[in-house]
Amino acid sequence: FRYATDKIDTIFENTNLGGHMNPGEFAGIWTSCPNCNQSYENDLGLATSAGFMNYIEEKDMSPDHRLKAYLRMESNMKFLTGLRNACHLDESYIEEGRQLSNQILKRLLPKIQKSTLVPQQRKLELEADLHGNDLSFFAEKNGDYEAAISAGERARELFEILASGAIPLMYEQDYEAKIAFVQDDIDRMKEELGANIEKGEEEEEEELQKVKLAKSRRLYELAMRDSGEFSLTAFCKGVDYAELLYESSVVKSARLATKLFEDSKRIFGTDHWVTDRAEGVYEMTTRCCVSVGYPDRGLVEFEVVGWDKDEDCYALIPPESADDEEHPSHDLYKELIGKAVYTHRRHCILSRVVPVIVFGLPPGPLYHYNNKIGETKTFGMSEDSTETNFISCYMIQFEDEDLEDCEVPPGCVLVLPKLPPEMPDTKGDSVDKAPASFIKH
Repeated sequence: FRYATDKIDTIFENTNLGGHMNPGEFAGIWTSCPNCNQSYENDLGLATSAGFMNYIEEKDMSPDHRLKAYLRMESNMKFLTGLRNACHLDESYIEEGRQLSNQILKRLLPKIQKSTLVPQQRKLELEADLHGNDLSFFAEKNGDYEAAISAGERARELFEILASGAIPLMYEQDYEAKIAFVQDDIDRMKEELGANIEKGEEEEEEELQKVKLAKSRRLYELAMRDSGEFSLTAFCKGVDYAELLYESSVVKSARLATKLFEDSKRIFGTDHWVTDRAEGVYEMTTRCCVSVGYPDRGLVEFEVVGWDKDEDCYALIPPESADDEEHPSHDLYKELIGKAVYTHRRHCILSRVVPVIVFGLPPGPLYHYNNKIGETKTFGMSEDSTETNFISCYMIQFEDEDLEDCEVPPGCVLVLPKLPPEMPDTKGDSVDKAPASFIKH
């Protein structure tokens, strides 16, 4: 706080009360690290944005000074951002955020709109951000979906005006991305409200999922283009995309979720809410489940955490639900909780959408599938009583889209709970041999 106060005081003293400086730059002095330029997050982000707002309120300036209203608007908006982020971890801030956003709408925004200092472009941006980011967010958190949707639609209208060229622009801005983000929130809230839910046939539902997936990917691309690959917005849209992608490609979803989780820990820290979200999707996409048959228990589900090549055994642990004493499956695992069970690979039945690598296929029409990564989709049953678990093959969907789905014998399929960073290059490799042993960390 001392650093920010001293720096801004110096600017005011040396530049005629900061008259030539963009008020938005003042916010960065308070709310971003001077060394790495990353915004402060969590409690520190909320505290510094509050400090900036209080500093402007207490600054010895004439109420009629041409910068006063502009700085008050910018500082209050920055504090709203801090409140929004805080609400992801502590919903007690919702009411404060709702009251402040309405206060800005009624008191500060009209003054900004009358100001001759603030460019018209920035006036519309401030109003659009207030409606799309704040009024809509806090109304939704308060359960008022109609008010939230209305605020979002107003934000979209303002961004569309900015994108249309109806007013001269003093600087470049990616309004296409902003319109897309606001529209996505509107669509999501309408769906949750039940305003546009129509149950159709299975094919129509599949087509709807494809549309949603394409839209989510586009939003992620726009977020990276608009604010950078490592921006908070890009992480949020990326996690949304990885979660939707899980339904169509668990391998691609797991790769993206792993990258987002690792990057978010590095950039935002382990306690940040976006890291928490990324971790949830990472755990969902990298969880590899198999079932093992027991004479006295039937089929019991486990999670694969490793593979011993020498013994050709999976290291298995009970699923997370086993820790819940009230869960119906708790009694099945009570003797195994906290232990690893080593089970021969051929005794395990792979669940749907498990990441795998193919190996050991003999020379012939399927040989080129060796060392290819994919995921299980279905399995075929054998009538041969000598076949372990009566599984004759797994239908594999491959990460390489140039490869057609293929039925692979169970002995040539290995679970991959920890994917390699990239698709393997098989040139020069002995693709008919099993990969090395592994343990998931």
